[in-house]
Amino acid sequence: MNVLKQDEAGVPDVAALRMREATIAAGIWLTLGIGVLGEIYVVLTWQRPHRTELSLLFAGAVLAAVLVWLLPRERIVRSRWREPFFLSWTLLDFAMLMVGTLADGGTGSPLVLAFFIPVVFSSMSYPLGSVVAVGILSVLSYLTLAIWEGGSSVEYQGAFAAALLCTAAMSAWQAGNHKRQHRALATASRTDPLTGCLNRRGFEERALAQLETMRRHARSGAIVVLDVDNFKPVNDVYGHAAGDALLCWVAETLERVVRPADVVGRIGGDEFAVFLSDMDHEQAQASVDRIDEALKERAPASLGLGYFPDDALELEDLTRRADLRLYASRRARRHGAAAEADLTAGAQAAAANASSFGPSDLWRATLDAMPLRGEGARKDAPTNLQDALLDQIDASVIVTDMSGVVLSWNGGAEALYGWSSAEAVGRSARELVVPEDPQEAEGLLSRLIRDGCWDGELLVRRKDRSLFTAYVRNRLICDEDGYPSAVVGVAVDISARAAAEEKRQRDADVLACLDRVEDALAQDRLVLHAQPILDLRTGQAVQNELLLRMREPDGRIVPPGEFLPVAEKYALIGELDRWVIRQATELAGGGCPVQANISARSVGDHDVLEHIERCVHQWAVAPGTLVFEITETAILEDKQAAQTFVERVRALGCKVALDDFGTGYGTLTYLKQIPVDFIKLDIEFVRDLTSSSASRHVVQAVVGLARDFGVQTVAEGVEDAKTLELLARFGVDFAQGFYIARPEPFERRPGDSSAPPAAFLPPGLRRVLPHHPASRQLASTGRRRG
Repeated sequence: MNVLKQDEAGVPDVAALRMREATIAAGIWLTLGIGVLGEIYVVLTWQRPHRTELSLLFAGAVLAAVLVWLLPRERIVRSRWREPFFLSWTLLDFAMLMVGTLADGGTGSPLVLAFFIPVVFSSMSYPLGSVVAVGILSVLSYLTLAIWEGGSSVEYQGAFAAALLCTAAMSAWQAGNHKRQHRALATASRTDPLTGCLNRRGFEERALAQLETMRRHARSGAIVVLDVDNFKPVNDVYGHAAGDALLCWVAETLERVVRPADVVGRIGGDEFAVFLSDMDHEQAQASVDRIDEALKERAPASLGLGYFPDDALELEDLTRRADLRLYASRRARRHGAAAEADLTAGAQAAAANASSFGPSDLWRATLDAMPLRGEGARKDAPTNLQDALLDQIDASVIVTDMSGVVLSWNGGAEALYGWSSAEAVGRSARELVVPEDPQEAEGLLSRLIRDGCWDGELLVRRKDRSLFTAYVRNRLICDEDGYPSAVVGVAVDISARAAAEEKRQRDADVLACLDRVEDALAQDRLVLHAQPILDLRTGQAVQNELLLRMREPDGRIVPPGEFLPVAEKYALIGELDRWVIRQATELAGGGCPVQANISARSVGDHDVLEHIERCVHQWAVAPGTLVFEITETAILEDKQAAQTFVERVRALGCKVALDDFGTGYGTLTYLKQIPVDFIKLDIEFVRDLTSSSASRHVVQAVVGLARDFGVQTVAEGVEDAKTLELLARFGVDFAQGFYIARPEPFERRPGDSSAPPAAFLPPGLRRVLPHHPASRQLASTGRRRG
């Protein structure tokens, strides 16, 4: 029976398994080394007695090492007999050393030095208790040997035993230190650094362990998923520090409300989850009510509940069911708020109509009677009819003279801008409400003097220096002689409406873009451009990278940046990828080597994989003529799916390139785990290659690393001859960029068999690139090297 040790979270300790496998390998080499070195020692001292017996003993050590090498390591490290196996192995080493040392003359034999080997070896593979036992056993074995056989002075034997004891103590300390470090790393990898609760990985591992326990004992439980409402405005308005503090408070509140046995984790930005074990439906709902009540005072949240085993048996399905209930709860809450807003909208409209300004002559009558405020004017109450009228208006009303000095500032202006009337009157309106960039306000004043009025939207500033959009109506007031004397401005905050309008416009643009992409698919208006890839060793174009474009009905070519992000966000990218795959396989089947980009979403889609297999078989694509490019994003989203994609595509004879290499933290790990054929150097390292020593070092390091892994390198974004020369000097295999050739459309559609495959190439690829100036330079460089 295989028993795998689990950590405190109840999950398999995979890292410990790998370490134990490596330990077995080290033990094999150590035992083999003892045997081989012992045989050499026997040969060098053949004139001494018992050489034949010693030779057989050390041959047995070699045989034992070979036998252990033949055993299945995976089964050994997972077996409940793992510790007895390691200890038996160590006892066998001690027995061999005891017998060999006795046969060679006791403690005076050089073989006693080998007593240190099992002690040091034990610190790498055994738990702390076993390491202590091996250390004590080694000292006792040596002392037994010294008392029984002797062979050296008492002082030497005591010093040797003390050295052996110190080595055993150091090995025990090292084993304990390794265990502490492993526990610390395991805890850090499963803990959210901000809130201190479990992260997604830690939560899922603990929840899976509890699910397995409940499944074995036929118990019920639940998972709670919650999302803090309106969290983004907290970050936007109060800063990320306030948002972090709010998340920490949510985590502390959850851990305070639930039971100690329940599992709390932060699984996303403002998303948390709680796993409730050994609970029925009523108890789980009561726990959710307590959580909702505790969070309501500071961080209201939408909550969803999934029941085990009624809703699902697996954690992923259980979480999905809880998410669905969370979204339903959020929709219900929003609909309730919308209904309440509808009930109050009529009252607000009535109030707005009741407090309307009236006809424009009211303004003139009011302003004509308004004197300048003197030194002794009261600041706390209106002193005349004009101020009384202005203070009855809810909207912001500001009156300035022609130099911009504030003459009147009503209560609406105080509420809107944050400045009191006492603070505002007598100061320049530019200081109070105009943003640091006054260009728009200056243009407004010139139009106001020219036309006598100006209505429109304007970006203005509050006392706390925050900016918002206001709808402003400005009127120019003239004196009896017809000269401009004052400006009155009425402003209303429309930032919420402007934001909503902007969002509606974005949504409309997205929908329009989706319609355009769907029409292009239906009407066959997608086109491929190709950019050649230059072999820096031969100076010839050996492949074409296919780049997707969309043709509008009027003939305009739409670049990918205008439609691919929208298509990928709204799940239309799969159809585009399928179209590109069909064209690419048809081209490759016709003899044109091509590279096609595959989106991260399609890499994890099994239907896309099957589509690739069908197309490759349909067009009889020759091995090596079709390359699929994937990005690090695809690996980050689902490493297992990316690995499956790469393996199945390569099994078809196609190759795989990892795009934008060097931009991510895990790229080296991916290169080790996922067997790609090409890595494409990110354009950021190539663009400034001639001016940045850091980029040159990075490129050289990546090229050396790629050679070690047996992977070829491609440099993107080559824009000058100097860069191309440096890339060739550094050993980069291929290059592409505007200096070599710009992307060009195919002259004809693939699939027309009336022309040879060369007709599929864009005009720039038909020429042989050794005639390119950079290629001639490369050729001459190669001759100089030769």
